[in-house]
Amino acid sequence: MKTKTFPERVERFGVCATIYAPKDESKGFTISFHIRGKLVRKVRNAYEDAKRLALSVVEQKGTGDLDVLTLGDKDRLIYLRAVEAVKPTGRPLDLIAYDYAHAIKLLGDNSLVDVVKFYLANRTRQVKSQTVEQVVSELLDNKRQNGRSKLYVTDLRLRLARFVPSYEPEVLSAEESPNQVIL
Repeated sequence: MKTKTFPERVERFGVCATIYAPKDESKGFTISFHIRGKLVRKVRNAYEDAKRLALSVVEQKGTGDLDVLTLGDKDRLIYLRAVEAVKPTGRPLDLIAYDYAHAIKLLGDNSLVDVVKFYLANRTRQVKSQTVEQVVSELLDNKRQNGRSKLYVTDLRLRLARFVPSYEPEVLSAEESPNQVIL
């Protein structure tokens, strides 16, 4: 295997970037290149990372993409963590950032996490699919348990008894909103 000699020039499409060896063990590899007439220097700890950056810069500059986004180590780490965090959603990072910013604007001083926790704690219980007869029976049981008078429960049962046959054997599904059931 050939030993690397430094400085190493990486050239492609007539564009050049130079990789310099670290001066001591605590320093990283320095990559230097020009963007719009200004000298830019970036440091990477591993040679492979330095080589990858140098190749990326010369390819992008060589193909005319001069608006190369260069991220510092901290910003690069933040970006990579954000991309990894949103990967399970299947949505692009920019759309998630837009939705998040819009939600924060609507929430004002409230934390998004606090609002979601409140919603989950206070939402109505999950609705299950039931027949109209089952819903009526559950309603009447609920009225009895809540102390409604016998006369009230009997009146409600008689009125609903006329209503139930018009919907049998239909099942009210969990997806139906109250507006979809016409009384």
